[in-house]
Amino acid sequence: ITMITSILLIPVAYTNVRDVINTVEGQTYPTTKDLRDFLTKELKIEGDDNEEEMVDIQLYNLSDFTQASNDDLINYEGNFICYVHFKK
Repeated sequence: ITMITSILLIPVAYTNVRDVINTVEGQTYPTTKDLRDFLTKELKIEGDDNEEEMVDIQLYNLSDFTQASNDDLINYEGNFICYVHFKK
């Protein structure tokens, strides 16, 4: 099975973000939707349109993350960061 590694950034504003980051780090998800569903539940994102609340959560492939980092586009102070895998 081939895996794709991605970098996940979640704003520190979520009260339980540290626990969630520790739970998802290094885990493998079938799809980005599976990860999004898990985050919606664990971060207690509520409402009919949870997509709006998740807009601050960022998911990068390694190449895009490296580019954004080198271009100083990543807010390291305002986010917790971890890596996750997706099945390819």
